[in-house]
Amino acid sequence: MGTPMTIKIICIEGIDGAGKKTQAKLLASHLKAPYIEVPNYNSLSGQKIKKELRKENPDRALLTTLFRENRLEIQE
Repeated sequence: MGTPMTIKIICIEGIDGAGKKTQAKLLASHLKAPYIEVPNYNSLSGQKIKKELRKENPDRALLTTLFRENRLEIQE
């Protein structure tokens, strides 16, 4: 049995136009790691996430499920 893979998730927060995506891509390049943008709003689950987040009181349990589904879609 091989060594289990370790996954680290780095979240970069900031206001619109602050350069989050630029910094994330630079960091991924520096770490020689893949850059994966989550959520992927182009997928079906991503569209559902976007719709739910626009609600005044989004359903947290639903969002948790949708974000998990979205990550699984990215891995495929």
